[in-house]
Amino acid sequence: MEALAEILSRFDRLEKCVNNIYSKWLTVNEASIYCRISESKMRKLIGAGEVPINHIGGKILINRKALDYFVMFGTGKPTRKQRESVQCLL
Repeated sequence: MEALAEILSRFDRLEKCVNNIYSKWLTVNEASIYCRISESKMRKLIGAGEVPINHIGGKILINRKALDYFVMFGTGKPTRKQRESVQCLL
């Protein structure tokens, strides 16, 4: 029974991770994993104003779509033409 409980516990943790990655909003840690960079590098990008963020209750949240734009175009606020060029991808 302990083995089954451990398997279920691991499954729950895995499910939460997957749900978080596909969430509209990501934490700094989740965003760094999503972009495959270190958390300190993500914080430097945020500090430099390159990645747009929102503060909610003292927590930094990053919009996944803005992060996708940042990866594609080097800015979290692309032009209308840039947004339209990748609309089908996001």
